[in-house]
Amino acid sequence: MAVGSGDRSADEVLDCTGCAVLPGLINLHNHVANTLLRGAADDVPLEEMLSKAASLDAKFTRRDVQVGSLLGCVEMIRSGTTSFHDLFYWEDEVARAVRETGLRGFLSWVTLDESRTTQHGNPVKNADGFVAKHKGDALVTPSVGVQGVYAASQETFLKAKELAERHKVRMHMHLAETRGEVERHRKETGLRPTEWLERVGFLDPRLTAAHGVWTTINEVRTLARHGVSVAHCPVSGPVAQGDPVGRAGDARADGPRPRHDRGSPFFACRFRTRFDRGRKARGPRGRVPSRGAYDSFLSGDPHQPSRLQLPGE
Repeated sequence: MAVGSGDRSADEVLDCTGCAVLPGLINLHNHVANTLLRGAADDVPLEEMLSKAASLDAKFTRRDVQVGSLLGCVEMIRSGTTSFHDLFYWEDEVARAVRETGLRGFLSWVTLDESRTTQHGNPVKNADGFVAKHKGDALVTPSVGVQGVYAASQETFLKAKELAERHKVRMHMHLAETRGEVERHRKETGLRPTEWLERVGFLDPRLTAAHGVWTTINEVRTLARHGVSVAHCPVSGPVAQGDPVGRAGDARADGPRPRHDRGSPFFACRFRTRFDRGRKARGPRGRVPSRGAYDSFLSGDPHQPSRLQLPGE
């Protein structure tokens, strides 16, 4: 790349006058195959949306997952995304889409209790086979996912962690996405989800937790103490669940879901700044300026620019 009067000899020259030249963007939480579910459950509470989406998702074939993943990958490329972290099953089909499009995919095969899954076979064994098959791939970085505290028992969480440790890969899960999720878990266990995950020994620097909307400041500190990364998902969280209690993490986009139909980090960045402007700020870190939201896509923290570390690096 040449700036100013540098050497411009090349097979092809692109004049970027008036443009912003950026590194590839990273989507830290995605369900790329769910591109096919757009419009299926709009304007309903999240729990109702998840139930309806699950019934449709159960009918997916491998071909459906491959086609939905290809579509989602092409859309990400069009919006400047070059790497994404996915949480799904049949991630081997997502991996095929990654290779066909040339993206980098950090793919987490989701685990949950067998009694709650639509997967064929045991989810933990499925994840084990997927990770073993794709380790060392140039474009696909496999990892272990967990659906969330509402779908996985302590046994499943600990098996998933043991699997990740044995293969030396990362973990990915949903955490504190809705107030209902938090309250139900508190009634069942006497602890909020983050507290419970710490108690059972699951929190780990290998973990990227998606959402973290309904977290208290003490839970944010707990996540930080264990080195957990949090994908903020600014569109999914506030739209689905309202104003967050605490905030941990960055401003990257959530992937396509029935609730919202954009996989663009630029849309998420714009949404976050406008959402912050429209609500009362909570403390000195309550609002994120436009430049800070922009910087977070390149560095990881809108208030403390630094190099962004990809999952698995």
